[in-house]
Amino acid sequence: MKQYDEKVILYFAMFHRTVDLMKATGLSKNTICKYKKNKEFMELAKQRRDELLQSAVHRMECELFNTINVLCKIRDKESINPQTRVSACNTILNHFQSLKVTLEFSERLEALERMGESEDG
Repeated sequence: MKQYDEKVILYFAMFHRTVDLMKATGLSKNTICKYKKNKEFMELAKQRRDELLQSAVHRMECELFNTINVLCKIRDKESINPQTRVSACNTILNHFQSLKVTLEFSERLEALERMGESEDG
């Protein structure tokens, strides 16, 4: 297996558009296109993206309990403006919902990619 620069793998995990990759890596358009055509490299980038997502999800899960405790304190403290209390709760719930949608989308995309690979093979 060929060794790749870890930073380049990370940038390919983070960005999809060639122009963004060019800015982040300093690589030429031709070099980026070669990387994109390299199945081994793109699989590494996909694995790294999955690891980043899982890490973010794990961190959110850990923080969720603290956040819920803070929200409960805000919710229960009558000296805080009711609108502020409701707004704080809504903000956290909206972020949680966005994360959930992102994860579901990622899982569906992976399933579609696997289906495409099995049709090709």
